[in-house]
Parts: sequence; structure tokens; C-alpha cells
Amino acid sequence: MYKVSMHNHTNLGDAQDTPEAMARTAYVQGFTHFAFTEHALNPGFPDITLTDEHIVPYMKAICDLKARYCNAMEVTLGIELDYFTNPDGRRGSWGLQVEALRGAFDFIIGSVHEIPFEDKYYSFNRAGEIDTLLNLSGRSAASVVTQYYETEMDMLETVQPEILGHMDLIKKCNERDRLYAEGSHRIRALKEKVVECAKKYDTIIEVNTGGISRYGAHAVYPTVEVLKMCRRKGVPVTIGADAHNTKDIYAHYELALSMLKEAGIREIAVFEGKKLKMLPLDEQKEMAV
Repeated sequence: MYKVSMHNHTNLGDAQDTPEAMARTAYVQGFTHFAFTEHALNPGFPDITLTDEHIVPYMKAICDLKARYCNAMEVTLGIELDYFTNPDGRRGSWGLQVEALRGAFDFIIGSVHEIPFEDKYYSFNRAGEIDTLLNLSGRSAASVVTQYYETEMDMLETVQPEILGHMDLIKKCNERDRLYAEGSHRIRALKEKVVECAKKYDTIIEVNTGGISRYGAHAVYPTVEVLKMCRRKGVPVTIGADAHNTKDIYAHYELALSMLKEAGIREIAVFEGKKLKMLPLDEQKEMAV
């Protein structure tokens, strides 16, 4: 019986609970594979992302948990890399940054949280910022949505992460289809291009339940339709709670499982150290906690 979450945060970054509390809760709830994926440095948010002096304490804390839960729960040391069109020059090119991270961590989650306009980035974590972007730029919602998915494809090509984080995070700002119609041909085509890009660079796509848990989003990322694309194109998938506190680790897990099954997916991807492993989904079981 397997229970998996490949995307979680702690109070060493932008979350509430300690690594110890997160691991203990995951273990009690029956998780067999649990990954920590703190945010790599975002220069705009140095207080909630891993600055240079915090990387080693983070790595040590998770490595200690790896040893503590050895043979009981597979703990992995990941990192979530926020993608910017222009990387932090102090750390060199994206190639240099990714090479350093890939050597130090078990895997990288590549995520797009923001897109640029002129000299500022606007976040999809806050709907108000996207409204500001639309007002300042005079652009259409359609062009902003296209830029988001094109930025994801650029990130996949540049970073080639092991996992693509919350592929359609933009839906957080799309209440009542205010930016786009979810089922439209145009949006479907953009998402299919992202899935094809993930296939090209051997990137896993996650089912992320964090939007519902933390923001009251109306759906899991991504849709069942996207998961069916993954199955048809041979793109592996995993589950990530994107938990920022202990109560969200198990939240909506059964929903994620049901979506995978509805999409006809039979295996789920995990990392054991740096090794990718595919686990049979039909051995997943819902647990009372």
C-alpha cells in the first residue's frame, strides 16, 4: 500500500509547521513517500525562500529525517525552483543554478508563480496582481494566459525539472471563467503543448491539491482532461499536497486518487533518493485518519 506526497513545505520557508511535525504527521497518516520541497531563493521574497545561509540547515534537517524514518517512510530532499525570465545574476546563468541544485537535491520541482511585465513580476497567487497587470498593460486576458503557459514551456526547456509544479496554477485566478473558458479549444491546445513539452524533457506532472486546501480554489491542478493527455502521451504523474501545515498533508488526497483513476492512470511516480520509481496505483488505498 502506497501513499505519496512529493511536494510539501515547512517553516524553514513560507509554511507554518516544522519539518519534524510535517514528517511525524505524514507517518501517522500512513504516507510511504513524503518529500520536502522548500522554495529556492526568490530575490523578491528573501524572508520566505531559502537564502544562501538557510540552504544547509534545510538540507541537514531533512537528511536527519531521512535517517530517522529509514525503513518506515521514504523521505526525500527536494527543492521548488521559481522560474524567472531573467535569473538572479549573482548566481550565474540558469544552467549554473540548476546544475548546483540538481547535484545537491534529490529532485527539482520547476514552477511558474509569476510572469513579467516591464520591470516587475506579477503573481498568480494573488488575483489582485493579475488584475493590476491587465489594467497597467492594457493587454487582453487571453494574451496573459498564453504568456503563462508559454513561460511554463520555456521553464521546462531551460530548467528541465524532474517535476512540473501545479501546471495550471493560473486557474486560481479564474473564478467563474473570468480569464478564460476552461474547456475551450484554445486552452486545451495550450495545455497539450505543455504536456508534450514535459514529455520531451522527461518531466513528471503533479496532481496538486494545495489550491483547494490553502486558497479555496475551485479545483485541483490539473484537470482530469490533462491527466488523460498525460496517459496518452506517456507522461508520468505524481501527487503533491503542496502542504504548508500539517492539516493539509492529507487534505483532498482521495480526490486526487479518484482523478487519476478516472483518467485511466495505473502508476504513480515517486523519488527514492535521486532514483525515480513507478508504483502501481491499484495498490493505493484510502485510509481513515
